[in-house]
Amino acid sequence: MPDTPLKWLLHKTRPALQVEPVFTLREAAAMVGLQIGQMRRHVKAGRVKSIRIGERGHFKVLQSEIERIREESK
Repeated sequence: MPDTPLKWLLHKTRPALQVEPVFTLREAAAMVGLQIGQMRRHVKAGRVKSIRIGERGHFKVLQSEIERIREESK
């Protein structure tokens, strides 16, 4: 174990930095059984959380959000 608190912090695993797969709106819509237009409306309304890549980039949906939508639709 590292001997100082700073070294301990630097060696600590960081689960928040783990990479999670992301999908385009089209891919996400297909996974949950929606049409692309419906998915866009859900994103715009805030019912589906998404990430915008770049200033004018495309929206991406995290895998955890797709799983949440699937659970809610059951």
